[in-house]
Amino acid sequence: MKAILYCRVDGPENSFTLDAILGQKDALLAYAKAQGMEVEQIHMDIGCPGTTLERVGLQSVIQAVREGSADVILVANRSRLFRGPLPPELEGLPVIAVKERKAGLDREEVSHEH
Repeated sequence: MKAILYCRVDGPENSFTLDAILGQKDALLAYAKAQGMEVEQIHMDIGCPGTTLERVGLQSVIQAVREGSADVILVANRSRLFRGPLPPELEGLPVIAVKERKAGLDREEVSHEH
């Protein structure tokens, strides 16, 4: 299974946000490795609110999935992808929220609808 990793932090670029985003990346890489997934791409957005689709990294993720470059998107938790109701552009994307899954909160299985 091929995965795209997506990380996002709201705040401005500083040592705290860099540590936070690198922590997300490390957790996602560890999950992918443990699951035997091949990491195709890693995208990050720093200083971007989760309530907009106007994020360079997120747009790259959506494009890559639509082109068939990956089977699944890994995020630390769903709020990293989007805050609030999912817009149509994100509905049906195959997303695994790694930290929610570990906590037993992610009961939704990966959907392969595109």
